[in-house]
Amino acid sequence: MEEYPSKIVRSYSEVSTGNKLLSRYKSLKRLVNEDGRTYIETPRRIKIKETSSDRLYTVPPGFENRIDLVSYKFYKTPYLWWAIASVNNIENPMILEPGVVLRIPNMNNIIF
Repeated sequence: MEEYPSKIVRSYSEVSTGNKLLSRYKSLKRLVNEDGRTYIETPRRIKIKETSSDRLYTVPPGFENRIDLVSYKFYKTPYLWWAIASVNNIENPMILEPGVVLRIPNMNNIIF
């Protein structure tokens, strides 16, 4: 028999989520159901506009399957890998082949 989640009884916004500049979850509501369990609402896919300041980057050998290394190369942090994955429609960031050309969005279009 399948278990269904109980009814959501309240929601609230998180006051502090750590590093606000890098957190893509900062604006998501916290949902509390009848049994007291708390969940983060499902995020909407973030649209990052293509601009003339975006760069193209060919993944070299050694960076395969490491989109976090690509993020670090361009943004000096591995935590923005999701932005590169999003603009390049990469569903599984654990699969990144050498020779693939990626669009690297300008940092100003990611942080909001």
